[in-house]
Amino acid sequence: MNWRPYVKMRISPAAAVLVAFAVLPGRDVHAETLRVELVRAASVVLSGAGLRVDGVMMTSGRVVVRADAGHLAVNGAAAATVARVAADGPFNVDDRGVRADVTLRAEGGLVSVVAALDLEDYVAGVTASEMVPSWPLEALKAQAVAARTYALRQKLAVGIDAAVHVQATVIDQVYRGAGAETSSTIAAALTTKGEVLTFGDEPIEAYFHAACGGRTETALAAFGHAQPYLASAVCGADGDAPKAKWTVRISLEEVAARLGMAGLSSVSITSRSETGRVAAVELRAGRSTRRMTAADFRRLVGYDRIFSLGFSVEVVHGELRFTGSGSGHAVGLCQWGARGMARSGHDYRAMLAHYYPGTELRRMY
Repeated sequence: MNWRPYVKMRISPAAAVLVAFAVLPGRDVHAETLRVELVRAASVVLSGAGLRVDGVMMTSGRVVVRADAGHLAVNGAAAATVARVAADGPFNVDDRGVRADVTLRAEGGLVSVVAALDLEDYVAGVTASEMVPSWPLEALKAQAVAARTYALRQKLAVGIDAAVHVQATVIDQVYRGAGAETSSTIAAALTTKGEVLTFGDEPIEAYFHAACGGRTETALAAFGHAQPYLASAVCGADGDAPKAKWTVRISLEEVAARLGMAGLSSVSITSRSETGRVAAVELRAGRSTRRMTAADFRRLVGYDRIFSLGFSVEVVHGELRFTGSGSGHAVGLCQWGARGMARSGHDYRAMLAHYYPGTELRRMY
């Protein structure tokens, strides 16, 4: 599930595709590389056979890396600001398996770990991390195309030479490492290899979410900017989703603490989008009121508490009772909807055309 705010392309649409996919002398068009920030943390544990940091063999096969005053500390020993990691085979970065070139950087008091991944390896890992690998292959293929398209657009947006193109979290797309790949997600990546959704001459904003609750949302309502291919689409194929319908009870005290609004007594819905999702709420505490967007309200209370903006709310015995449908921002590909369409005999091309109307599926390499 991708949550990165909209980033406008910094080069012209036509040039974007040419820069990314031009067949240049000496260029292997079958190997598109994506730099993925696996983790950014105060400390990172690396482990594997033949582990080397900047060419120095780590005899224990296990390394703890920290950032100290803008420099790396490897097993307590000072190192440079930037270091390369290699091994005799696949190795682990915390709990993620990698088989790629990895760079460590000290970013203030944090260690940034960036892997330079073959795009199709990345797509196979994202598909396994964002969708259930045992789902029908056609649904996995739709996810693979969406993941590849999103990654390439983000690479172009930040610059192809940027140190980091995407993060391995819900900010962009969840990537749990090479160990997450399965035969089915590898097949989904390879059978759609190089296929990208475009609108005009550029890769689209290929947003996706878990379950729309029957109808997807527009990008304008969800994110504040419109795209013709991110319109609302009737789904109706996600009824089997665990959160197709849900009810959550949260105490007023807990919500008040998360909002920083002591004495909260009620939450009222003041407006909805055209699809019926909550757009704005009003909070009351004593004689004071506070208005905010529903998106901010959900973010502050917690995405793991309010699963979507398709909800109603009432106060019951000192609790807020939310009754809703769907899970996620509801823009673009509905993952449970894709599963339902696949089970009904639709192929991945039909799914992509349904959830991203007006786009073109191109094989770019």
